[in-house]
Amino acid sequence: MKPIGKKILIISIISVLVISIVVVVILIISANKQGKGNKKGNNNNDNQGNENNQSLPFSLSTDDECNNFRAWINDNYNDYAREIDLDRNRPSDSCNSYAQRAWEKYGSEYTKKVLKK
Repeated sequence: MKPIGKKILIISIISVLVISIVVVVILIISANKQGKGNKKGNNNNDNQGNENNQSLPFSLSTDDECNNFRAWINDNYNDYAREIDLDRNRPSDSCNSYAQRAWEKYGSEYTKKVLKK
């Protein structure tokens, strides 16, 4: 095979690999976005923190409320907070998917013990 033919073959193989990687990355990002849409409901079966295995609807709406909940999770379930990368507080957007994920697991307990509802 001529040197030019080898170069074209190598470039072609590299191009196919790069395109394949890009497609995989796009699929992963798409799957993550779809998964985040289900975080608010009862679709997550990993509700070990709830005594009755039922998620409460996410009812925290202000950054102060969410940061209080985040702090409570970090104080009472520090290993879990680290596992899901839940910061103790955030200056804005504190009611993000991380807080919602923790709410699915411990929202019922927080409501009973802290909010006393």
